[in-house]
Amino acid sequence: MPARSLVIDANVWIDLAAGRIVEQVFHLGYLIASPDLIVGELRSPAEAELVLLGLDVVGLTPDQVQAVVRLAEDNRQISPKDLAAFFVARDRDAVLVTGDARLRGLAVERGMQVRGVLWILDEATSSGNLSPPDAAEALKTILARGGRLPRRECEERLRKWRGA
Repeated sequence: MPARSLVIDANVWIDLAAGRIVEQVFHLGYLIASPDLIVGELRSPAEAELVLLGLDVVGLTPDQVQAVVRLAEDNRQISPKDLAAFFVARDRDAVLVTGDARLRGLAVERGMQVRGVLWILDEATSSGNLSPPDAAEALKTILARGGRLPRRECEERLRKWRGA
């Protein structure tokens, strides 16, 4: 059975806020969590807004903190906050939702399920929580505001959603 829980990192929240689709994530049928280290520093969306929508803000256990410190020594290109998301996802057997290529690589290497913003848009459109034209508009806005997403995949989705 696929994981029914998502752990979302900071860059994904930033992209979702840019595309004005934060709320749609909470209608996908997943339990949504993020480490307190990430959520506490977000300006948009704000922690209070996310909690009202149903976000589970997770504090790290002492063992997870030690694991972050150890793994950070060997993976200096990945921020400790992103590593916190990694351990929360791992320990909950959840899907890690990230846009960070290095974090994605580490998670895949460790056998974890990893997704990104485009997957969230796909899920939102296929579930009917977001119309294809609205998904195209959200994606255009995310890209215009500096979202770093795979260009070819974005172009494919824009063509598909505009034609729907």
